[in-house]
Order: sequence, then structure tokens, then C-alpha cells
Amino acid sequence: QRWQALQAHAAASQERVANQGQRDWDELFEQHGAIGSSSFEDEKACLTKHIENSNKGFRLLAKLGWNQGQGLGRSGQGRVDPIPFDTKHDSLGLGRLGLEQTVAAKTTDHRRLLDTEVEQTAAVVEAKRAKIELQTARQAEVQEIHEVFRCDVCNKQYTKVSEYDTHLSSYDHHHRKRLKDLKTLASKHKTDSKRRKEERKQHKAQAKRAALLAKQDPAAPPSDTTEPKSTDAAETMTQAVPSTASAGFKA
Repeated sequence: QRWQALQAHAAASQERVANQGQRDWDELFEQHGAIGSSSFEDEKACLTKHIENSNKGFRLLAKLGWNQGQGLGRSGQGRVDPIPFDTKHDSLGLGRLGLEQTVAAKTTDHRRLLDTEVEQTAAVVEAKRAKIELQTARQAEVQEIHEVFRCDVCNKQYTKVSEYDTHLSSYDHHHRKRLKDLKTLASKHKTDSKRRKEERKQHKAQAKRAALLAKQDPAAPPSDTTEPKSTDAAETMTQAVPSTASAGFKA
């Protein structure tokens, strides 16, 4: 029974909507007349046919003093015929196709001669040599300008001042610079140690020769075999660092 009641309610709703639509259509029919009359037909734009006298725009222009066949404007100086139009089916902009055709015609009108086809006169050879020299000078000038913005520590080349300044203030640049300084100090310390070792070796050889000479000739005066003191700053720093460290440890 409930299902039958729902079906009856749905049928009544459809009938009510249909009746309301029919009443609206009847009112529209009474206002505009029968379907298919001239009031419902759309006027199509055409260049060969003038607008009818019943057209609303025609009536408005006639009220303003315009006559059929007369140009628009205060003195009738406007054009009489409507502006013609052409349907555009491609996706190019206005005038683009003509521009491309003109450029293609100018490009293919005169073919560019090959180097083997050009007559190698003295003037042509001189012009080529001057061009090469100019290009070489420009490249050298550009290279010289770029050398100002080159970081030898990181082996990087920059062309802008902002990029070069940013690199100089970066952590990577400072880290590589400190590492390079440490390597330089380590190499210097190694060289100094090697030099001092060679000096001690030479001093021992001299002392050994002096001892042999003293055994052979006891009357000869003893030679100065004292080890020379090193005045190297690195050695002084090396000796000072352990003493300072031990003093701090004792304190």
C-alpha cells in the first residue's frame, strides 16, 4: 500500500508539472502568435540583401533622418555598403602568413655563396685576416676581464660581480682556503724538518772527519764541532708550543 501511494504521488506530480508547462506555452502562444510565423523567424545577415523596413534598426535610423541608400554621418559621407568579411580558417595571426612568405622569398631569392665560390682576391683575404684578428682580440679582452672574477682557490670562473662576491663569502670558499693554508704550512714544516735533518747529518760527518784527523795528528787544534743553532722561525714555534702546553698542563 505504501508503494502504491508513492507511485500515485509521483504520477500526480508529473501531471501537475505537465499542466503548468502547457499553461505557460499557451500564454506564450497567445502573445506571439502561432509557431512558424515571421515574428519567430531569425533574420540572417547578408551582404547582397538590404534589411527590411520592419527591422528595428532600420526604423531607428529612419527616425534620425536616414534614408535608404544614403551613407551614415551628418553629411552622409559614410560608406553605403556594409564592410565585407572573410572567414579565417587558419591559426596564424593577421598578416603573419604574408610576412612569412615575404621573408621566405627574400631568403631564397639570392643563394649565399660558398667559400669555394667566392673569388679569393687580396681584399677578401685581408678582410678575413682583419676579422680573425678582431675576434682574437675580443676573446683575449673577454678572457682578461673574466680573470678578475676567477677564484684560484676553488678553480671556478664567474662572469658576474654578484656571483663572485657570493662565492667569496660562502662556507665552501673559506673551507678550501683554510685547507690550502694548512697544506702550505705542513709542506713548509716538512721542508724545514728535512733541511734540519740534512744539516745534522752534515754536522755528524764533519765531526767524524774531525775525530779521524785528531787521531792521525794529535797536535792539530780541535775543530769547532758544536752543532749550529737553527734560527728558523718554524723551529722556534715548534719548540715554544710544547713548553707552553706543558706549562698550561702544570697550571
